[in-house]
Amino acid sequence: FFLEHMETSLLDESGFTKSFPVGDTEGIKRFFDEHGFVVVQNVLDKQESFKTIEEIGEQIETFSKELKRVDMETWTPWQRITNWLWESPLTSQHNDVTAEGGTYWPFSKNGIFADIARGEQMFCNRQKETVFSSFATVIGTEELLVSIDRFSVIQATTEESQAWLHWDINPWFATGVETRRQSSKGYKDIMLQRWKQENSAAKLFLTENNNTNTVEPMPVQGLIALSDNKHGEGGFMCVPGFHKKIQEWAQTNKKTTDVNHVKVSQIDHDDIEAFTEDKIVKVAVRQGDLLIWSACLPHCNYSGNKQRMCQYIKMFPSSIYDDDIRQARLEAVKQIFPPRFCPAPVGLRVFGYPQE
Repeated sequence: FFLEHMETSLLDESGFTKSFPVGDTEGIKRFFDEHGFVVVQNVLDKQESFKTIEEIGEQIETFSKELKRVDMETWTPWQRITNWLWESPLTSQHNDVTAEGGTYWPFSKNGIFADIARGEQMFCNRQKETVFSSFATVIGTEELLVSIDRFSVIQATTEESQAWLHWDINPWFATGVETRRQSSKGYKDIMLQRWKQENSAAKLFLTENNNTNTVEPMPVQGLIALSDNKHGEGGFMCVPGFHKKIQEWAQTNKKTTDVNHVKVSQIDHDDIEAFTEDKIVKVAVRQGDLLIWSACLPHCNYSGNKQRMCQYIKMFPSSIYDDDIRQARLEAVKQIFPPRFCPAPVGLRVFGYPQE
């Protein structure tokens, strides 16, 4: 009953999770503060969404030469750019891609792409005024950097998806309940060197802001939906409101790991009631909408009876880095700009260019 009541109370008349216009700053902030997540409407228009999906197709084909998108003149743009044709069974990215009888599908078992999102439109999405304004409203500052993250494609399935709730932070370190054992000696020099190396920088882009030692301001994550997905059709699920409980939970449950990606199923916790199925809500989002959630919420994606696509985007205070590391990060970002991409005024801010 709790699950049905909670999810129903969060839905609009069309069966999607309640969402807010970009300009409704009070509504956005109030909903986020209460539930730990919020959906902001139409940060991308249809053309921008389809262009992003087109770039996803191009990147998939780059990684797996045998995968080709279906191109049927009678199909709608959505059908043409969300269907792929292959001559043999798909194999996961963990399989030998040269093995006979399989075509390489470059996504993890949870639908996450093997590389960062590199397309021109994908970079334009990172500097969209609507995206920036939404994060600024939730975080409470305009001094932000944008993540260089990945995208996701989850194929439709008739199989029931199991929840794999996790945090992309360490709840004990993030709340300050435990102190991370980390020597500051030489740490900055190591980070500067890593940002200067392409492979190391790519890994840093995917993990930065995960080793936070504070929940003030609240660390957040986000995604832009590239498909309409109602309840049960695939998408995002979380334990709403847990951002208000994580401090107490971390104090009453013994730390079991030092890593920053913590799966609920792998920790020795006493408060099992906090993560039972009746506490989980599936968030139904429209194409072009932005979903922002607190990194303090246990969360995961799930498969459903419809294909689900999104681009992951988050923002975080630029103050987590000093000037030297911000500059080294900026140089790493500039190295992966698409050839024709030019930062807009918002981009100059969120990609880390020095501000006058």
